Amino acid sequence: MPDTLLITGWGQVGPAGAGSAGCRPEAAVPLPVTRAFVDPGLDPVKRLGRGTARFIDRTTALTLMACDEAAADADLRIEPMAERVGVTLGTSCGSVAGTAEFIRDSFVNERPHMVNPIKFPNTVINCAASHAAIRMGAKAINTTVSGGRVSGLLAMRHAQLTLRAGHADALLVGAVEEFTPENAWTAVRGRPRGDDTPLGEAAAMLVLERAAAARPGRRSWAELLAVTVQTFGDPDDRAASHRLGRAALAAAGVPAEEVAVVSLSGTGDPHADADRRRGLAGLFPDPAMRWRDAESIAGDCYSALAAVQLADVLTLRRRDPGLAGRSALVAAFDETGVAAMAVLRFSGSE
Repeated sequence: MPDTLLITGWGQVGPAGAGSAGCRPEAAVPLPVTRAFVDPGLDPVKRLGRGTARFIDRTTALTLMACDEAAADADLRIEPMAERVGVTLGTSCGSVAGTAEFIRDSFVNERPHMVNPIKFPNTVINCAASHAAIRMGAKAINTTVSGGRVSGLLAMRHAQLTLRAGHADALLVGAVEEFTPENAWTAVRGRPRGDDTPLGEAAAMLVLERAAAARPGRRSWAELLAVTVQTFGDPDDRAASHRLGRAALAAAGVPAEEVAVVSLSGTGDPHADADRRRGLAGLFPDPAMRWRDAESIAGDCYSALAAVQLADVLTLRRRDPGLAGRSALVAAFDETGVAAMAVLRFSGSE
């Protein structure tokens, strides 16, 4: 029988974490949007210290702040078990701004010292996860998963496999997306026609632990029952989402009647996304079903969105003890044709 995997805490930075709404972003260069879900008061230097924040990119800063919050929320005592604690982070490109800055410096700076070598790690996709492991003292497996809009759930799937294979006892797992001019221009150029969701940034990290290795009396908020990853090549989006949702519930061993919360994010195509929601709705005829829309609180934070969805449903459980014993389905779709779904069962402990 596979290990029981517990979510014992989480942390989130960005608009949803700070409770702020979409606002007018500020930048020294022109932006392609006039409104975005960003937290103008987010100060990496104040949160992380000048020594840490000085040379890291925004993606890494967001990740470190979310990891700090998650470890504190879960009361994760890393030092006694550092060799058994790891990090799994979802992203798409790492920091677009960090890479662009390094490349730009090689053309505009004076010779012979064209670039600052300290900033080279910012161009590498696993920069944020590596910094997080160093800061937290986590010495087990360290992984970066790239998967577009489903990155957060792909990271959860990887974490699930890692823990059940015995490579770690606890993982900080989640996803991140920054809002910078370079990132904003890249996102706008690649968006589907008709997608007018404001852009956003966020990092959400969860603490996922093997119940068998957790210290006695450990508080948990949910059990991770299943994470499924499939393609949705069916031309009928409604039928495809219905089929994938049914498969996710079957993998978790959860009847549809047990599900109290469904969180769904799509690809930005309004017609296809509406069809996918109708397909999932066919699984849950209960009119009292709670539907969650992470884009309304965090914007289109792309790679981070699925992790924000997880944090959102867990926050809902924290606010409503009546959800104990019920389940949640978190579903995300990427324009490349990949879908991922996670099923959680909310714990009864407080």
